Amino acid sequence: MRLQLLIFLLLQGFIGNAQIESNLEGRDFGEIDRGTDRVVDFTFTNNGTESAILLRSGFTFEYSILFSNRNIAPDSSITLRVKYNPRSKGKFKEVIPLFFSSMQEPIELTFQGEVLHIDNSGNPACPDFRSRPADCCNDSDDDFLVELKDAISSLPIRSGRIKIAKNGRIQNELQTNKEGHASAVLEPSWYFMDVNADGYERIDSAGYVNRRNNHFVFYLNPLRDVVENMTEIQTISSPTIPEIPRADPAIFGLPEIEHPPKVEITEEPKLAEFKENNLVLLVDVSQSMAGQGKLDLLKHSIFELTQILRSVDRVSIVTYATQTEILFEGIPGNEGDQIMQQIESLEAGGMTMGSKGFNRAYDVLNSQFIDGGNNELIVVTDGAFRSTDNPRIMDLVQKNAEHGVVTSILGIKGHPGDELKLSEIVEVGGGNYLQVQRLDDAEQILIHEIRTQSLKP
Repeated sequence: MRLQLLIFLLLQGFIGNAQIESNLEGRDFGEIDRGTDRVVDFTFTNNGTESAILLRSGFTFEYSILFSNRNIAPDSSITLRVKYNPRSKGKFKEVIPLFFSSMQEPIELTFQGEVLHIDNSGNPACPDFRSRPADCCNDSDDDFLVELKDAISSLPIRSGRIKIAKNGRIQNELQTNKEGHASAVLEPSWYFMDVNADGYERIDSAGYVNRRNNHFVFYLNPLRDVVENMTEIQTISSPTIPEIPRADPAIFGLPEIEHPPKVEITEEPKLAEFKENNLVLLVDVSQSMAGQGKLDLLKHSIFELTQILRSVDRVSIVTYATQTEILFEGIPGNEGDQIMQQIESLEAGGMTMGSKGFNRAYDVLNSQFIDGGNNELIVVTDGAFRSTDNPRIMDLVQKNAEHGVVTSILGIKGHPGDELKLSEIVEVGGGNYLQVQRLDDAEQILIHEIRTQSLKP
């Protein structure tokens, strides 16, 4: 009996040390017609202290799958890309199990929909993670069609708005007609889509668009069904900023207008009260950043920031995953195209090694230090750091804060549970914890942070 109890406790301890969590429970494809997007990314995160291995899965021949890795280190993630290749028409619903070495029970993903069209052209395999080839199906320009429907009634949504971004830059802004349709001509590539309509919950999606994958249908939930779950975007600091307006005229001494345009920090008399900026962005490019359009939101945030910076400002980018890398350092802020050329090439992969990134980023920042300026490290990540890294990170943040360096964190679609841990870091660093969940956040939050920090007292 004692031996059985000991074995049970050991098993429970092992399993408790490596729990795997999926960002999605499955995918409802809705009506699968010609050109319907049948590719979906799942992110699996290891929240335990031991490595875990994906042993096997229950996908049938109707699914093409691609794993970024089958081994998940502690505090790291892998991505599963699934492409559904239906062989028969009609409604379907199936539960696919995935078995991990660290768990007694499998993770189950539910796939469902109604197949209206069968693709008889061979069903090409999943697009590769690194290249995301737009020509996986056919390399040809064609009309891009998007439909917006009410998730409850399936009725079309008119006057809905769709922003389409590629590598951080807005390519198109569309509005649906009375049939709920909007269209454009897009070259084959990977795109991020932000979908919004009055009275509905905002959503986004990312995927490749080409001749055979150019029809997207989005079902929006009415706000009355989700209002209780909505949270306000806010920064956590002292003082707290409860709302982040697109451009607050009161801050900059500008005349009140109905729709204020973007305002650059320039040398003009009215806006001369801004310090010079020495900005270092420490960017998480670990595997967990690969899904949910996180890199797209990151790139758009930085692109928007380049629109307001001046020649006297300096920008440096350090990336971290398994290794750290300095993309560039000390580029003048008005060299936006040069900055974005480097940012557009970012790809995700590897483990999260936060303390190494902090150490190198502070070295870069201090080498460019501006006396009397806004010397700020902005850490861009989608989650908290490894528990073993936290003491070293906190020590680095505190030491640099004592020398006038501000540390803020830009959370990209982060887990709610990570907010408290990350807020502790910025409290020590004298900065703010900023959250980017949607494209409109990316258009304003980082800009607001730099304006606030650089405004002279």
